[in-house]
Amino acid sequence: MASTPNPFTNRGPVTNPEDFFGRKDELATILTRLQSLQCVSIVGERRIGKSSLLYQLTQIGAAELDDRRYRFAYCSLQDAHYQTLPGFCATILRKLGMEADAVAPNQSATENLMAFTDLLEAASARDERIVICLDEFEETFKRPAEFGNGFFEHLRSQLELGKFVFVTASCDPLQKLKLDGKLTSPFDNIFTKVELGNFTDEEAAEFIAHYDAQVQFTDAENRFIASYFELHPLRLRILCDQVLTNRRRQWDDWALAEALGKAYGDFFPDRADEYKALAKRTVSVDNIGKWLGLIKQARDLVTGKGDNK
Repeated sequence: MASTPNPFTNRGPVTNPEDFFGRKDELATILTRLQSLQCVSIVGERRIGKSSLLYQLTQIGAAELDDRRYRFAYCSLQDAHYQTLPGFCATILRKLGMEADAVAPNQSATENLMAFTDLLEAASARDERIVICLDEFEETFKRPAEFGNGFFEHLRSQLELGKFVFVTASCDPLQKLKLDGKLTSPFDNIFTKVELGNFTDEEAAEFIAHYDAQVQFTDAENRFIASYFELHPLRLRILCDQVLTNRRRQWDDWALAEALGKAYGDFFPDRADEYKALAKRTVSVDNIGKWLGLIKQARDLVTGKGDNK
């Protein structure tokens, strides 16, 4: 008998729009700000889904705004190409299909910054709306020799004029990053902060119901999922992965809960001790019933059974 394909193995950013769930309120806030060319800072703990949200924005932003003038570029600043000022400017220009050779290592920082923003301003003059999505934005604050007050002050002046837009993602708010980096530029105060947290109950149930159509969780598997229900997107994915993998292992619930705790600890080492005790967790019958009810409601919506209710 062929094994069921496992759709829960990804531990990195979600890049397929069909695998992106929830975040409707956050996306709506960001898109509203982009309509008036305002910058946005996405803030949330590590592995909460900031990269997935930022990448999703680049994929659907223009269509959601219903405006062909918008052009999006996704940039992960953990990539070494972005970690010098010339590299930062040239790589973004290259992503946008612009003249990256206008930036050169033998030019001064001021010359490179001016060349960078002049090209973006020229695009604005052509009525293009450039949205640069900068993931792991804290990387710039770690390199003050490359990205100091002059860098942030110049960009702030251009962003304030609406020549282009930044949407950043970081674990800490921009104001904290600025203060920790001992910078004085008021760069941070032109950004709207969007805080990213756990899924809502409904978003988590929708996630499970969507994949249930593919993997067809059994009643026992659904009860286990309800017993250890997680609203954190990655932990929810790991939970479903462990449940599906257990079809081959056929462990009892106690052993499966132990394996789940170890899997959580591998990705969240700061909470590993907490997860070691997962098998001893006590869950009320009412709580299990609540999650099973939510999953059923979400499944009915996915299959269309709830349309006429």
